[in-house]
Amino acid sequence: MLAGARLIAWPAAIVGALVGTYSHVLLNSVMHADMRPFAPISEANTALRLISVGGLHVLGVVSGVFGALLLGVSHRRRRLG
Repeated sequence: MLAGARLIAWPAAIVGALVGTYSHVLLNSVMHADMRPFAPISEANTALRLISVGGLHVLGVVSGVFGALLLGVSHRRRRLG
């Protein structure tokens, strides 16, 4: 293990895996016509073209910047407090 590295708690790992998996499926469903997010229950892709692909990319960039800012604020608070 790297110096200073910490283990991730099992609940955090499980929640992260589930959120990552299903958000990935949902985001791919918006831009790919061949996605079937509710298979085998339904063949419908109700998320297709919910927003434009360009809008989806902008949403991803904005979310990434927001997440980076939150991490920066969290790191700064831990160092100061």
